Amino acid sequence: MNWIIAVLIGHFFNAISFVLDKIVLTKSIKDPYAFTFHVGLLGLISLVFIPFGFELPSNTQLALNLCTGIFFALSLLTFFLALASGETSRVVPFIGAAIPIFTLILEILFLHGQFSLNQLFAFGVLVFGTFFITLELKKKKPSARKHHQQMNAWILGIIAALFFAICFVMTKAAFDHQPFLSAFIWMRIGTFLFVLIFLLVAKHRKNIMRVFSLYTHKEAFPYMGSQLGGGIGFLCVNYAISLAPVALVNAMQGVQYAFLLIMAMIGSIKYPQFITESMTQKELVLKSIAVIIIGAGLALVAINA
Repeated sequence: MNWIIAVLIGHFFNAISFVLDKIVLTKSIKDPYAFTFHVGLLGLISLVFIPFGFELPSNTQLALNLCTGIFFALSLLTFFLALASGETSRVVPFIGAAIPIFTLILEILFLHGQFSLNQLFAFGVLVFGTFFITLELKKKKPSARKHHQQMNAWILGIIAALFFAICFVMTKAAFDHQPFLSAFIWMRIGTFLFVLIFLLVAKHRKNIMRVFSLYTHKEAFPYMGSQLGGGIGFLCVNYAISLAPVALVNAMQGVQYAFLLIMAMIGSIKYPQFITESMTQKELVLKSIAVIIIGAGLALVAINA
Protein backbone atom coordinates (compact mmCIF):
# COMPACT_ATOMS: atom_id res chain seq x y z
CA MET A 1 0.00 0.00 0.00
CA ASN A 2 1.28 3.48 -0.91
CA TRP A 3 2.24 5.37 2.27
CA ILE A 4 0.12 8.40 1.33
CA ILE A 5 -2.99 6.22 1.00
CA ALA A 6 -2.16 4.61 4.34
CA VAL A 7 -1.94 8.05 5.98
CA LEU A 8 -5.26 9.17 4.50
CA ILE A 9 -7.03 6.04 5.70
CA GLY A 10 -5.37 6.36 9.10
CA HIS A 11 -6.34 9.98 9.63
CA PHE A 12 -9.92 9.36 8.50
CA PHE A 13 -10.31 6.77 11.26
CA ASN A 14 -8.44 9.01 13.71
CA ALA A 15 -10.98 11.77 13.08
CA ILE A 16 -13.80 9.37 13.91
CA SER A 17 -11.94 8.31 17.03
CA PHE A 18 -11.35 11.91 18.21
CA VAL A 19 -15.04 12.83 17.99
CA LEU A 20 -16.07 9.66 19.83
CA ASP A 21 -13.31 10.28 22.42
CA LYS A 22 -14.88 13.66 23.23
CA ILE A 23 -18.29 12.02 23.70
CA VAL A 24 -16.82 9.35 25.96
CA LEU A 25 -14.77 11.85 27.99
CA THR A 26 -17.89 14.00 28.42
CA LYS A 27 -20.32 11.27 29.42
CA SER A 28 -18.89 7.83 30.12
CA ILE A 29 -15.23 8.07 31.15
CA LYS A 30 -14.42 11.41 32.73
CA ASP A 31 -11.04 10.32 34.07
CA PRO A 32 -8.32 10.61 31.36
CA TYR A 33 -6.14 8.21 33.39
CA ALA A 34 -8.83 5.54 33.20
CA PHE A 35 -9.28 6.21 29.49
CA THR A 36 -5.52 5.91 28.85
CA PHE A 37 -5.36 2.70 30.89
CA HIS A 38 -8.04 1.03 28.81
CA VAL A 39 -6.46 2.18 25.55
CA GLY A 40 -3.28 0.49 26.77
CA LEU A 41 -5.22 -2.60 27.75
CA LEU A 42 -7.01 -2.86 24.41
CA GLY A 43 -3.67 -2.37 22.71
CA LEU A 44 -2.91 -5.97 23.69
CA ILE A 45 -5.26 -6.98 20.88
CA SER A 46 -2.15 -6.52 18.74
CA LEU A 47 -0.98 -9.87 20.15
CA VAL A 48 -3.19 -11.52 17.52
CA PHE A 49 -0.48 -10.56 15.01
CA ILE A 50 2.13 -12.72 16.75
CA PRO A 51 1.76 -15.63 14.28
CA PHE A 52 2.40 -13.24 11.37
CA GLY A 53 5.69 -11.79 12.54
CA PHE A 54 7.10 -11.70 16.07
CA GLU A 55 10.62 -12.07 17.39
CA LEU A 56 12.69 -11.34 20.46
CA PRO A 57 14.78 -8.27 19.65
CA SER A 58 18.17 -7.36 21.07
CA ASN A 59 18.29 -5.70 24.48
CA THR A 60 18.80 -2.28 22.87
CA GLN A 61 15.92 -2.74 20.46
CA LEU A 62 13.69 -4.12 23.21
CA ALA A 63 14.41 -1.07 25.37
CA LEU A 64 13.65 1.22 22.41
CA ASN A 65 10.34 -0.56 21.74
CA LEU A 66 9.20 -0.45 25.36
CA CYS A 67 10.23 3.19 25.81
CA THR A 68 8.34 4.09 22.64
CA GLY A 69 5.26 2.45 24.14
CA ILE A 70 5.73 4.45 27.34
CA PHE A 71 5.93 7.75 25.45
CA PHE A 72 2.81 6.76 23.55
CA ALA A 73 0.98 6.32 26.86
CA LEU A 74 2.23 9.71 28.08
CA SER A 75 1.14 11.26 24.78
CA LEU A 76 -2.34 9.80 25.11
CA LEU A 77 -2.69 10.90 28.73
CA THR A 78 -1.75 14.53 28.06
CA PHE A 79 -3.86 14.50 24.88
CA PHE A 80 -6.95 13.28 26.74
CA LEU A 81 -6.36 15.82 29.52
CA ALA A 82 -6.21 18.58 26.89
CA LEU A 83 -9.26 17.22 25.07
CA ALA A 84 -11.26 17.17 28.30
CA SER A 85 -10.49 20.88 28.84
CA GLY A 86 -11.07 22.30 25.37
CA GLU A 87 -13.16 22.08 22.21
CA THR A 88 -12.39 19.16 19.91
CA SER A 89 -12.10 21.10 16.64
CA ARG A 90 -9.61 23.54 18.22
CA VAL A 91 -7.51 21.40 20.57
CA VAL A 92 -6.93 18.52 18.17
CA PRO A 93 -5.79 20.68 15.20
CA PHE A 94 -3.54 22.72 17.52
CA ILE A 95 -1.82 19.54 18.72
CA GLY A 96 -1.73 18.20 15.18
CA ALA A 97 -0.01 21.36 13.92
CA ALA A 98 2.62 21.31 16.66
CA ILE A 99 3.49 17.61 16.29
CA PRO A 100 5.13 17.83 12.83
CA ILE A 101 7.19 20.86 13.86
CA PHE A 102 8.63 19.03 16.86
CA THR A 103 8.98 15.89 14.73
CA LEU A 104 10.91 17.66 11.97
CA ILE A 105 13.40 19.06 14.48
CA LEU A 106 13.85 15.71 16.24
CA GLU A 107 14.11 13.75 12.98
CA ILE A 108 16.85 16.05 11.67
CA LEU A 109 18.73 15.98 15.00
CA PHE A 110 18.49 12.29 15.86
CA LEU A 111 17.65 10.43 12.64
CA HIS A 112 19.72 12.66 10.34
CA GLY A 113 16.66 13.17 8.17
CA GLN A 114 17.22 14.93 4.86
CA PHE A 115 14.50 16.77 2.95
CA SER A 116 14.41 18.45 -0.43
CA LEU A 117 13.32 22.08 -0.76
CA ASN A 118 10.09 20.91 -2.40
CA GLN A 119 9.35 18.57 0.50
CA LEU A 120 10.05 21.31 3.04
CA PHE A 121 7.75 23.67 1.11
CA ALA A 122 4.99 21.05 1.10
CA PHE A 123 5.61 20.51 4.81
CA GLY A 124 5.29 24.25 5.44
CA VAL A 125 2.02 24.49 3.48
CA LEU A 126 0.52 21.60 5.44
CA VAL A 127 1.55 23.02 8.81
CA PHE A 128 0.35 26.53 7.88
CA GLY A 129 -3.01 25.14 6.82
CA THR A 130 -3.29 23.18 10.04
CA PHE A 131 -2.49 26.24 12.17
CA PHE A 132 -4.87 28.33 10.07
CA ILE A 133 -7.74 25.97 10.85
CA THR A 134 -7.26 26.63 14.59
CA LEU A 135 -7.64 30.41 14.29
CA GLU A 136 -10.40 32.04 16.30
CA LEU A 137 -11.92 35.43 15.57
CA LYS A 138 -12.15 37.83 18.47
CA LYS A 139 -14.98 36.86 20.75
CA LYS A 140 -16.50 38.00 23.98
CA LYS A 141 -13.95 37.72 26.76
CA PRO A 142 -14.41 34.32 28.44
CA SER A 143 -15.03 33.96 32.14
CA ALA A 144 -12.05 33.45 34.43
CA ARG A 145 -12.92 29.76 34.78
CA LYS A 146 -13.28 29.29 31.00
CA HIS A 147 -10.04 31.17 30.37
CA HIS A 148 -8.25 28.92 32.88
CA GLN A 149 -9.60 25.83 31.12
CA GLN A 150 -8.48 27.14 27.73
CA MET A 151 -4.98 27.88 29.00
CA ASN A 152 -4.75 24.41 30.51
CA ALA A 153 -5.83 22.92 27.19
CA TRP A 154 -3.13 24.81 25.24
CA ILE A 155 -0.35 23.98 27.72
CA LEU A 156 -1.32 20.32 27.84
CA GLY A 157 -1.61 20.38 24.06
CA ILE A 158 1.99 21.55 23.64
CA ILE A 159 3.22 18.85 26.04
CA ALA A 160 1.15 16.21 24.23
CA ALA A 161 2.56 17.32 20.86
CA LEU A 162 6.12 17.04 22.15
CA PHE A 163 5.48 13.57 23.60
CA PHE A 164 3.83 12.43 20.36
CA ALA A 165 6.78 13.74 18.34
CA ILE A 166 9.26 11.87 20.56
CA CYS A 167 7.11 8.74 20.25
CA PHE A 168 6.91 8.97 16.44
CA VAL A 169 10.65 9.55 16.01
CA MET A 170 11.42 6.58 18.27
CA THR A 171 8.87 4.55 16.28
CA LYS A 172 10.67 5.39 13.05
CA ALA A 173 14.00 4.39 14.59
CA ALA A 174 12.51 1.05 15.69
CA PHE A 175 10.93 0.30 12.29
CA ASP A 176 14.20 1.09 10.50
CA HIS A 177 15.91 -1.87 12.20
CA GLN A 178 13.11 -4.32 13.02
CA PRO A 179 10.21 -6.08 11.30
CA PHE A 180 7.12 -3.87 11.36
CA LEU A 181 4.70 -6.19 13.19
CA SER A 182 7.23 -7.37 15.76
CA ALA A 183 8.23 -3.83 16.77
CA PHE A 184 4.59 -2.73 16.76
CA ILE A 185 3.58 -5.54 19.15
CA TRP A 186 6.43 -4.81 21.56
CA MET A 187 5.47 -1.12 21.63
CA ARG A 188 1.90 -2.01 22.62
CA ILE A 189 3.26 -4.23 25.37
CA GLY A 190 5.35 -1.29 26.61
CA THR A 191 2.26 0.92 26.71
CA PHE A 192 0.31 -1.66 28.71
CA LEU A 193 3.11 -2.22 31.23
CA PHE A 194 3.35 1.53 31.84
CA VAL A 195 -0.37 2.16 32.38
CA LEU A 196 -0.39 -0.53 35.08
CA ILE A 197 1.18 2.18 37.26
CA PHE A 198 -2.20 3.96 37.32
CA LEU A 199 -3.60 1.10 39.40
CA LEU A 200 -1.40 2.21 42.29
CA VAL A 201 -3.52 5.34 42.78
CA ALA A 202 -6.82 4.56 44.54
CA LYS A 203 -8.82 7.23 42.68
CA HIS A 204 -7.68 6.08 39.26
CA ARG A 205 -7.99 2.41 40.21
CA LYS A 206 -11.62 2.93 41.16
CA ASN A 207 -12.38 4.72 37.89
CA ILE A 208 -10.50 2.11 35.89
CA MET A 209 -12.52 -0.70 37.43
CA ARG A 210 -15.75 1.22 36.82
CA VAL A 211 -14.98 1.42 33.10
CA PHE A 212 -15.06 -2.37 32.81
CA SER A 213 -18.84 -2.15 33.23
CA LEU A 214 -19.00 -0.25 29.93
CA TYR A 215 -18.03 -3.38 28.04
CA THR A 216 -21.48 -4.84 28.73
CA HIS A 217 -23.47 -1.58 28.67
CA LYS A 218 -24.99 0.36 25.80
CA GLU A 219 -22.54 3.20 26.47
CA ALA A 220 -19.81 0.85 25.29
CA PHE A 221 -20.68 1.59 21.64
CA PRO A 222 -19.04 5.04 21.36
CA TYR A 223 -16.16 3.86 23.55
CA MET A 224 -15.47 0.72 21.55
CA GLY A 225 -16.02 2.70 18.35
CA SER A 226 -13.37 5.22 19.37
CA GLN A 227 -10.95 2.43 20.21
CA LEU A 228 -11.59 0.59 16.95
CA GLY A 229 -11.23 3.75 14.90
CA GLY A 230 -8.12 4.80 16.82
CA GLY A 231 -6.61 1.34 16.47
CA ILE A 232 -7.08 1.21 12.70
CA GLY A 233 -5.84 4.77 12.33
CA PHE A 234 -2.80 4.18 14.50
CA LEU A 235 -1.86 0.99 12.64
CA CYS A 236 -2.13 2.71 9.25
CA VAL A 237 -0.13 5.75 10.34
CA ASN A 238 2.56 3.55 11.88
CA TYR A 239 2.77 1.58 8.64
CA ALA A 240 3.25 4.85 6.74
CA ILE A 241 5.98 5.90 9.19
CA SER A 242 7.83 2.66 8.43
CA LEU A 243 7.91 3.65 4.74
CA ALA A 244 8.34 7.44 4.67
CA PRO A 245 9.92 10.38 6.58
CA VAL A 246 8.04 10.68 9.85
CA ALA A 247 7.89 14.50 9.66
CA LEU A 248 6.01 14.38 6.34
CA VAL A 249 3.65 11.69 7.64
CA ASN A 250 2.85 13.83 10.69
CA ALA A 251 2.49 17.00 8.62
CA MET A 252 -0.36 15.29 6.77
CA GLN A 253 -2.41 15.21 9.98
CA GLY A 254 -4.02 18.37 8.72
CA VAL A 255 -5.92 16.23 6.21
CA GLN A 256 -7.96 14.64 8.97
CA TYR A 257 -9.25 18.02 10.18
CA ALA A 258 -11.47 18.33 7.16
CA PHE A 259 -13.08 15.10 8.36
CA LEU A 260 -12.94 16.26 11.98
CA LEU A 261 -14.49 19.64 11.23
CA ILE A 262 -17.47 18.05 9.45
CA MET A 263 -17.91 15.35 12.09
CA ALA A 264 -17.65 17.79 15.00
CA MET A 265 -20.16 20.19 13.47
CA ILE A 266 -22.65 17.40 12.76
CA GLY A 267 -22.05 15.98 16.24
CA SER A 268 -22.61 19.35 17.94
CA ILE A 269 -25.97 19.66 16.18
CA LYS A 270 -27.13 16.09 16.72
CA TYR A 271 -25.58 15.57 20.17
CA PRO A 272 -25.14 19.06 21.70
CA GLN A 273 -25.08 17.60 25.21
CA PHE A 274 -21.86 15.75 24.37
CA ILE A 275 -20.03 17.91 21.82
CA THR A 276 -19.96 21.69 22.12
CA GLU A 277 -18.54 23.46 19.08
CA SER A 278 -19.15 27.21 18.82
CA MET A 279 -18.39 28.57 15.35
CA THR A 280 -19.52 31.69 13.50
CA GLN A 281 -20.09 31.86 9.76
CA LYS A 282 -16.85 33.79 9.31
CA GLU A 283 -14.92 31.14 11.23
CA LEU A 284 -16.46 28.45 9.07
CA VAL A 285 -15.27 30.32 5.95
CA LEU A 286 -11.75 30.61 7.41
CA LYS A 287 -11.67 26.91 8.25
CA SER A 288 -12.89 26.07 4.76
CA ILE A 289 -10.00 28.10 3.31
CA ALA A 290 -7.66 26.25 5.65
CA VAL A 291 -8.96 22.92 4.32
CA ILE A 292 -8.18 24.11 0.77
CA ILE A 293 -4.63 25.03 1.84
CA ILE A 294 -4.21 21.62 3.46
CA GLY A 295 -5.47 20.01 0.27
CA ALA A 296 -2.86 21.94 -1.72
CA GLY A 297 -0.18 20.79 0.70
CA LEU A 298 -1.32 17.20 0.27
CA ALA A 299 -1.07 17.55 -3.50
CA LEU A 300 2.49 18.88 -3.16
CA VAL A 301 3.44 15.95 -0.93
CA ALA A 302 2.00 13.49 -3.47
CA ILE A 303 3.91 15.16 -6.33
CA ASN A 304 7.22 15.10 -4.43
CA ALA A 305 6.77 11.70 -2.74
